[in-house]
Amino acid sequence: MVQVSDNGFGITEGQLEMAFELHTTSKLGDKNVFEVETLGFRGEALGSIASVSRIECRSRSRNSNTGFMIELEGGQLLSKASVVMDEGTSTKISGIFFNTPARRKFLKSSNTERRHVMKLITHYALLYPQIHFVLKEKDATGKVETKIESPVRQSTLAAIFDVLGHTIASELREIRATAGNWKITGFISESKLIRKDRNLQFININGRPIQHTELQGLIEKAYGSRLMRSSHPVIILSIDGPVDEVDFNVHPRKAEVRFKTDDPIFDEIFKIVDKTLSDVDELPQLLPRKIEHVGKKYTSPKSGIPIKPKKPKKTLIQTTFDMKSDTAEISTKQVEKKDEEVTESKDEIFRTLLQSDSSIIVDGNKKVLGHIMRKFGLIDAGNELWLVDIHAADERVKFEIYEERRSRKILSQQMLTPIEIHLAPVERQIIVDNIDEIKKFGMIISEGSSKSVLVHAFPVLYDREINNKTITELLTQISNSISEEQTEFQIKTAFNELEYKIVANLSCHGSIRSGYHVSNQKIGEVVSNLLKCKDMHTCAHGRPTILRIGNNDLESWFKR
Repeated sequence: MVQVSDNGFGITEGQLEMAFELHTTSKLGDKNVFEVETLGFRGEALGSIASVSRIECRSRSRNSNTGFMIELEGGQLLSKASVVMDEGTSTKISGIFFNTPARRKFLKSSNTERRHVMKLITHYALLYPQIHFVLKEKDATGKVETKIESPVRQSTLAAIFDVLGHTIASELREIRATAGNWKITGFISESKLIRKDRNLQFININGRPIQHTELQGLIEKAYGSRLMRSSHPVIILSIDGPVDEVDFNVHPRKAEVRFKTDDPIFDEIFKIVDKTLSDVDELPQLLPRKIEHVGKKYTSPKSGIPIKPKKPKKTLIQTTFDMKSDTAEISTKQVEKKDEEVTESKDEIFRTLLQSDSSIIVDGNKKVLGHIMRKFGLIDAGNELWLVDIHAADERVKFEIYEERRSRKILSQQMLTPIEIHLAPVERQIIVDNIDEIKKFGMIISEGSSKSVLVHAFPVLYDREINNKTITELLTQISNSISEEQTEFQIKTAFNELEYKIVANLSCHGSIRSGYHVSNQKIGEVVSNLLKCKDMHTCAHGRPTILRIGNNDLESWFKR
């Protein structure tokens, strides 16, 4: 059952029954069909809904002291009566496709349909901050839960804080521009705030939510090299102008539009996005500032010049986890850094590292030579030269550790205090719907506020720093992966499809990141573990782990 209520102008008694007739619409007044200014239903929409469901609609117009109610089933009027109610309209729809069971089979799961509704309400809440939106859901026990609430606000940015959360809102940059008679306003995210899909891209034309793949691609093109491949920015964009210069009738649901002259609009959007991002990229100026000494001042006996006190010796805590045992054995040892070690010359440090790294041998005869581009390990494998994608290889290793331990409880690292993660409504809902599945793999989550979740523990296999940013990235990646219709890369595995998506993302985000310096010893450790995997040739997402170049290939390339 779906119920939609508002406190708007209402529908008069004479029009209430007519609204559910075929070929009726509320989007036109005295304008023609090519100058649409309202958000009313297209022709046949209410009539089509009524023909395949049971409907109860109540409405009271502002000029009436009484409300009116009609009931329909399968498009046929059952009853009508006067009712006492506040101004506005309330429509209750139940038994959808009760008389067309073949159509009912095409409905998605409850979770999928819920996400569609949440995304639609999110879009309207961002577009109309001056309207109070509330989305509630009643579960099987009758408990009502608020999924989305966006109170009346004075600005779009305030609505973004309410609906998408402060984490996203704080990383957005405002854009304003004009192109002829068109006004362009909105927000785009900095390049460090990205998503793996376009679920957080909201585009509006003359107050109507639309889809515009070409425009989305243009904005992403303006990011240039600031945007990683297969990544998408957050976009909240409104374009407002003359109604006779845009055609909403090219799409049955008015979800796509066509501009009569889109080149000036698109050119201006590209320029303003590029300029906004360029302003963000500018390095801050280093202004001279007075340095105040805090605490006791030390003075050189010879020159009388104040000098800084020596810092106390640093004590590093090294923690290691024994991944082969059923229980995580945590060993801790303190390593004291001597003052003379700090003053060791760079050349000597380099020679020491070179000597320690040069002797790393893997699997008896494979020598680690180093890494290139901060991404690929270089291995001398006798008659072959191996290029190893360090991130992909480490991801495969972690994936198979999860797989090997699937029948046992994955150990978790408990947080001293839970970390609160703010997510977009749809992303949060996906995580909440799958809390029990995620818990199987050592990540313990509970519901926080209506806009957040609380992370209580992380699997011990997760090697990255655990902070708000890394956890947010992981959870958004998991939610995006789960919402995909099909698995990105499916292999024969003990996991079901949902488990596979969760584990693949945990393995990916918990592995060594591309672009970071990795010692030869660590490369050797990753390669050694990779050689023990059942499927060493690809990561959990299907990317290759090793490129093998044979001796004959090299001699052929060099014309030997």
